[in-house]
Formats: sequence, structure tokens, C-alpha cells
Amino acid sequence: QLEAKSQMYKHVLVALLCSIALAGCTRSLAGHWSGTSDYFNAPFTIDISQAADGRLSGSYQDQHDKGTVEGTYDGAPACTFRVNFGDTGLMFEGTFDGTKKVAGTLRRTGGMHMFEMTKP
Repeated sequence: QLEAKSQMYKHVLVALLCSIALAGCTRSLAGHWSGTSDYFNAPFTIDISQAADGRLSGSYQDQHDKGTVEGTYDGAPACTFRVNFGDTGLMFEGTFDGTKKVAGTLRRTGGMHMFEMTKP
């Protein structure tokens, strides 16, 4: 009976460690990002916060403009968010590698550009 309890505790411990490891692997866009692009205002930085329900908020700054970040993210590789400048904005559509890199297209009124952004 002592051996059975010992085995049960081992299984509980393994399950607990696995759940802790998986919790640390949740994809999140939260953080400080540095970006490059063929967009004429690049380079840029973006600071993103991500709520538990996936809502994104934050700030954007490039050589000429400052704006706010809005969007949602569900953990998939594909991600989309908008930067609002008040009178206009940018739409970012990219693929997130799950850790430190997003690459894709940046759309603005009158054009589309490639971008890549990374976080430390």
C-alpha cells in the first residue's frame, strides 16, 4: 500500500510539473518590440500589453508618429493588430513565431509594406 501511494504521488507531481511547463509556453504578444520595414517612417517600436481574454493595447512610435495599439490575439501563429494615429492608422498582419519574432505586411492608406519586429 505504501508503494501504491508513492506511485500516486509521483503521478501527481509529474502532472503538476507538466501543467506548470505548459503554462509558461502560452503565446503572448506582450512586451517591447523593435521593428524594421520598407515603410518610410521605420524603424519603429511597439509596447504591447495582452489581457487574459486576448485583447491587445499599447503604444507605437516611429520616426514621425506616435499612436495607440488595438487588437486581439488568440495564440495562433497569425496575428493582426491596428495602430491608430487619430486621423489615420496602420494595420499589421503577420505570423508570430511564438517567442520573439513577427513578420508580415503593414498596410497604410495608399500602400503596403513588409515588416519584421522582434523582442528581446
